[in-house]
Amino acid sequence: MTVHSLLSRLVSGDMDSTELQTFLGTSSNLLEFISLLDTIQYCRIAFEKSTSRNTIFGSALAKAELFSKEIPLFVIASSDVITEAIVADSLKAVNLFSNKTFYDAYRRNYKNYQRLKSFVNVSGSKLKRVEFLSSGTFTIPGTGLAALSIAGVGDGGDSYSGPLGDAGAGGEFATKKLLTGLPTSNVTVTVGGATSTFGSILTVTKGANGTSFGVGVGGGTTSGGGLPNISDTDILNAALQFNDVTIKGADGALANQKGKVVVFGTPAELGQGGNGISSGGAGFLSGSAVVGSDGVGLGCGGGGSTSGNSNGSSGGFVAYYLENN
Repeated sequence: MTVHSLLSRLVSGDMDSTELQTFLGTSSNLLEFISLLDTIQYCRIAFEKSTSRNTIFGSALAKAELFSKEIPLFVIASSDVITEAIVADSLKAVNLFSNKTFYDAYRRNYKNYQRLKSFVNVSGSKLKRVEFLSSGTFTIPGTGLAALSIAGVGDGGDSYSGPLGDAGAGGEFATKKLLTGLPTSNVTVTVGGATSTFGSILTVTKGANGTSFGVGVGGGTTSGGGLPNISDTDILNAALQFNDVTIKGADGALANQKGKVVVFGTPAELGQGGNGISSGGAGFLSGSAVVGSDGVGLGCGGGGSTSGNSNGSSGGFVAYYLENN
């Protein structure tokens, strides 16, 4: 069978997923399919048509070849039409959560990633995002979940009011992904206090307050490769979080030191609260009477203060999920 004949059968619906799986078990046939995937024009036709797209994604052998090839991944991720069709079907879109190569086809190209994000929370898309900047309830969709990932940030610590004016620390940052063991009933989300929780799925720790004898220590611990493995630090606008990561919040700064940044933000100037995500507050200027400013952003420590406490900013959670068909 020629490549053109194979494409014609796929597009016309003359070959279903089971038949394609059997067909690809023969080495010569597999080579013909690989030739199809290596041709941009054929790929565009195959993935724009629902019949051939469904057949290819329904065959394990075909899908394995698809995810190993640069050309079909480029064709899919660079197309509004194909991306819209992918996110409208949880059986296909779940691969964004489960296959790093497929996810990276979008994430590593700015235009492609903006394209994917543009389909979050739009009509017809199964890809959803909801934020919790205060306590609430994550409501499971009526059709259930196909995938779930969460980003969470613990509250920032307050500064200590006194001669040392020690700054507050940033709260812990963490991401968690579930493809199995997905919740089937609504989840209670608690934001604030020593720990913030997304049910039993994810817990993040508050950054410590500054004390009379030292700066606040960042909340939590670092694991999962740290900052380089965060899928997207712009958590309020991300499409999803692929990796499981925890990052210890930034410690508060000593006197005459700028604030520290561990996830996202800019180092706070003296006396200012941290900004961005999980940043520590800056120290105060020695010899001055300073009222430090509060932390801003998510889970950032209050700035060093010799007159009155400055407050850390609240943390929160963002859930990225895929509704079942």
